[in-house]
This record gives sequence, structure tokens and C-alpha cells, in this order.
Amino acid sequence: MSRLATRLTLAVVGITAGTVLVAGLAMWWSTALALQASIDRELDGRAERTRRFDGMMSGRWRGPRSADARGPRLMHIVAADGSTIFGGDPEQLLLPDDGVVPDDGWRGTVRGMRVLAVAVKGPPGPAGKPQTGVIALLGEDLAGVRAELRRMAIGLSVLWLVATALAIGAALLLRRAVLRPLADLDQALARLRPDDLTARVPEGAGPDEARSLVLRLNTLLSGLDEAFRREQATIANIAHELRTPVAGLRTTIEFRLLASIDPGERELLRGLLATVGRMQSMVGNILMLARLEAGRERLDVEDGDAVRVLNAVIERWEPRALARGLAIDANLPGSFPMRLSPAHAEVVFDNLLGNAVAHGQPGPAIGITLVDGVLTITNACTSRIDVARLGTAFYRADDARSDGAHCGLGLALCRRIAAVLAMQLDLQVDGGVFTAHLRMTSA
Repeated sequence: MSRLATRLTLAVVGITAGTVLVAGLAMWWSTALALQASIDRELDGRAERTRRFDGMMSGRWRGPRSADARGPRLMHIVAADGSTIFGGDPEQLLLPDDGVVPDDGWRGTVRGMRVLAVAVKGPPGPAGKPQTGVIALLGEDLAGVRAELRRMAIGLSVLWLVATALAIGAALLLRRAVLRPLADLDQALARLRPDDLTARVPEGAGPDEARSLVLRLNTLLSGLDEAFRREQATIANIAHELRTPVAGLRTTIEFRLLASIDPGERELLRGLLATVGRMQSMVGNILMLARLEAGRERLDVEDGDAVRVLNAVIERWEPRALARGLAIDANLPGSFPMRLSPAHAEVVFDNLLGNAVAHGQPGPAIGITLVDGVLTITNACTSRIDVARLGTAFYRADDARSDGAHCGLGLALCRRIAAVLAMQLDLQVDGGVFTAHLRMTSA
């Protein structure tokens, strides 16, 4: 019962059914007590009349009364020893089950009759004196009362069932109305994206009770956005400060390489120059990513041919792929005109193909196709790739990315540039095959 809708439904139905049940039981019980009190009052009236108009000594005995509107009445006169002085069928004798003659004023229920014991003057005994300890047992039949209570119980049961059914229907309608503000809040939260910390939850989203939660969430997002911007600025400043010393280091190595005549030293300098080149590329990528995140990257968008840019990238990467024992199988149309920034489009294509060459595993050739504006690049890959982290900065999934030649910025750059250029990049890993889908719009 973890869902709020379920708890709300059970609460409404349970409270309604429980309330109606308790009210029905209370009504039935109060009615039963009222009917019994009415019968007791009738018996009290009969007892008073019996005492007031006691005619037994004069011999004017009357038999048991017949049924009337209130149900049949019975009277038995019994002596102190339990013998019947007057009455009808002995099987209907109103004595308690233990057969003991009750005292004056005793009340009870005997064989479906409400019985009241009343002390009366007994008829003359053998000595001519009135008998003592004579009790008149006055009875009122309870069959009518019990039938009325049964009808009432049936009616209340039907009422309980109807009330429960109505409560279920009302709960289903009520939970839609009650939970709709929460659904609106959920939709507002779903529109938040991890790559856009400037978005905020509308203060009117959700119920009033959740307003403080929305305000706290927006405050948290504002703090995260500010911290992220400070981090971006710090990274950009660090990268910017690194450009000059790295460029100076490269220049020094290049001049030394030109002046050196020692083969061993020249080989070492070439290795250092390649490392510095990677450092320059890394610093450039960090700066570009920081500018993209901050929205300060300048894009020179113009009419161009995506296939021409892509062919240049393939030509540049094909020797490196062959050096790793990988083949490139490209199936491209003659041209694909579109509005693009050639330099940034080249960065996207270069990083996607470079990613395939860098960590492609032996097996099928690296596939490159462009169909209906969707560029697809596939390659065999390692099984250790975390799909959820693909495209995040500095994520490296395999040993090929941990050799210092790769820092994990390529796909992150691709994602940001693609978003700026109104492209859509999807990265997938399935069955040991890495697939990059880049959806582009033709001019």
C-alpha cells in the first residue's frame, strides 16, 4: 500500500463504511432498547391494572387474552410451590427455565415472551383463607418486535452496502481531484533536466501544502546553478591559464627538435611533442566545453555540406583505425546540405569517429551511414561501459581511455555542440555494439 491514491481510497472507503456501520448498529441497538422499554411499560401498566382490579377473590377469573395489535398476551397465576392456579397451555407456562417462582417485580424473557412477575391475592385455600406467595406472570410476545428488528437489520445492511459502494465511487473521483495537483507537480519536476540548472519549478505547481517544498527545491536548484557556474568559471580560468605555458612548452620542444642531432634525443622529443599536443587539445576541449555550458561559445552558422565535412574526418582517422587493425565501412550519400557551423560540426564528427577508433574492439568494421538525416556510427565495444554515464565529462569506460591519450571529454563535447546546433545525439550499447545516432536537419 505504498501509493498515495491507494491509501486515500482505503481511507475514504474505510471511514465511510465504518461510520455507517457504527451508526447503523447504534440505531439498531437503540431501537431494540426502545421497543423493549415500550414492552416493559406495557407490562408495568398491566401489572398496575392487575393490582388495582384484582378480582381473583371474587372468582371472576378471565382466561389468557388473545392477540392484539401489540402481539399476543398471556397470563399465568402460580402458587408459591410452582403449581398453576390459572393459565392456558401448561407448555406455555411463563416460569423461568429453572422452574422457581420468581419474586415480585422480576423481569425476564421466557420462550419468546417478555415476562413480569406481579404479587397478587391468591384464591381461598382449603381453610378458606387466601393463599400467600401467589405470583401473576404477565407475558408480552416478542415475535413482532424481533420481526421488526430483523427488517430493520436488513434495511441497515442494504444501506451499509449502498453507502460503501457510493464511498468507493466517490473515492475514485475524489482521488483524481485531490491528486491532480500532485500530478501537475510531478510533470513540472519531470521537465527539469540535469543539464539545465536554470530551470525552476513553477510556484503554482502542486497543492498549496507543497508550496514550501517547491520553494526549497528552487532554492536548492539556484544554489546548484551558482555552484556549477563558479565551477565552470574556475575550470575555464585554469584552462585559459594553461594555454600559454603549454604553448610555450610546445615551442621550446619544437625548437629543440629542430636543433637536435642525437637520434635518441629526437625520438624522446617527438614523444614529448605528441604529449604536449594532447595537452593542448585537452585544454582546448575544456575551454570549449566551459564556453558551451556558459552559453558563450560563438557559432558561425552557414549553409554547408555535412558529407564533405564528414569525409574529411574519415580521411583523417582512417590511418589510425588501420593501425589498430580496424576497418572503416562508410556508406554516405553524395551530399547532405544543412545549416551548420563547419568548425563545430567537424568537432562533433571528429569526436564520434575518434571515439569509435579509440575504444573499438576487434570484430566488425566501424560502420558509418547517413540515411534520412540520421548519421549512425557503430563499432564493437567492451562490456564495461556504463550507458547512464555516456556523454558525461571525464568518463572513461575502458583501458583504451586510461592511457593518457583520452580524458573523456569527446562525447560530452558532442552532446553540448549537438544541442546548440539543434541536433539530437543518442548513445546506445547493445550486445557488445556501441551505436551513436546523430539526427540532423537538412537545409
